Amino acid sequence: MQDKGHARAEEEGASGGRAEFLRRAPFTGDGGRLWLVASSRGTASSSSRRSFDEEGETADMEEKQEPPKLPRAEQPGYRGSVGSEIEDSRKNHNSDSDSGGSAAFPSSDGSSREKAWVHTFLNLLLPPTVFIGLVVTFPFVIFAKYVNRLFKSFRRENLKNHVVVITGASSGIGEELAYKYAKRGTKLVLSARRAEKLNQVAERARSMGAADAFVIPCDVTSEEDCKSLIEQAVNHFGHLDHVVLNAGVANSFFLSEATDTKGFPVVLDTDFWGNVWPAYYALPYLRSTKGRLVVIASVASWLNYPRQSFYNASKAAMLQFFDTLRAEVRGEIDVTIAMPGWTESEITEGKFISADGDARKDQDIRDAQVGPFPVLTRDACAEAIVSAAEHNRRYVIVPFWYLSFLPIRLWVPEFQDWLFRILVLPRGRSPPLSKAIVDKLGRKTFYPSSVQKKE
Repeated sequence: MQDKGHARAEEEGASGGRAEFLRRAPFTGDGGRLWLVASSRGTASSSSRRSFDEEGETADMEEKQEPPKLPRAEQPGYRGSVGSEIEDSRKNHNSDSDSGGSAAFPSSDGSSREKAWVHTFLNLLLPPTVFIGLVVTFPFVIFAKYVNRLFKSFRRENLKNHVVVITGASSGIGEELAYKYAKRGTKLVLSARRAEKLNQVAERARSMGAADAFVIPCDVTSEEDCKSLIEQAVNHFGHLDHVVLNAGVANSFFLSEATDTKGFPVVLDTDFWGNVWPAYYALPYLRSTKGRLVVIASVASWLNYPRQSFYNASKAAMLQFFDTLRAEVRGEIDVTIAMPGWTESEITEGKFISADGDARKDQDIRDAQVGPFPVLTRDACAEAIVSAAEHNRRYVIVPFWYLSFLPIRLWVPEFQDWLFRILVLPRGRSPPLSKAIVDKLGRKTFYPSSVQKKE
């Protein structure tokens, strides 16, 4: 009896040691995963063990599994450093790799070699087959798309009395979208942080034909605010038809020149999560009406324009997210993704998140950032977006000439990188070529009068 008691105590002590290690040890590399698997097995109940016995050889492997050795940091008297622990983890990982794997993850070299021919075959077959197929079918695809577009031009969604939620509606594209929807007799829910400006937009929208305009101040970086926005809109009007996701901010600085990181999450939280949260909470209501998401992304979602890495990344995430969502809700909710180029807004007025993380307006930085790219009026941009939504189009790129950069990115990305480096990167002590062109030819050559005002 005494021997059995000692054995039980040792077993409980070992289990306690493993549990303590699970709480404290960093799970790094294959060694960490192996310890997690081994510990889970070691603490399995006797009933689970009996069920494994019924499977045959599984039980033999279970009994032969040796308890893992404690890391040096857990051994009595150890006085090493965190660096030593990391080094030990790397050594264990390398030894596992050299031995072809571990007990939990056995080697698969044989099966990998057996299946490698499949990838080799597909590498040789698919790219040329797809390329030839695209070349052969290109004229037919273009013709089919033209016919489809022509057919859709005669089928326009009647927006009268539709309930439309617009985020970022206090200025820029969002404000103009409110006016375009107002002219179509919709009921508007206008959202942004600046309540005073929203009230002004709402008043003007009513005068332009909106059936109603309801103002809800909202910070889209707050999930609770976004949830409240959708709930208040539904409580007020009873349903939703369109949700226009327009909120966004931009940064303008080279990553290496950033002096404070506080601006990094601001761009991502606003431009990505600030559009995901309202969409998520609106989904059940849009499903019930077979409604639509209108997503204001940007050509920056696939155009790697310098000085705005976080903006580009957030817009790329938006494009991929809502493309995926369209596939998930196909037939229940329609999704139109707009990708404007440089458009009349607070951004093209020079308002950016700067290198110190603060937002400010600086038209000299704007001139270097936007350069000689002509700025589209927000009226033309908003009309193209609402028209695309009315005609159930998947995408709208406005102005359309930005599409020419897409094949360049796919086929000769080196040229695109070279072009942007030449335009935007500083030239020693001289300003970037983009700003030099604007200074030489004048802002009025490229920008609407509304974005030429000096602060």
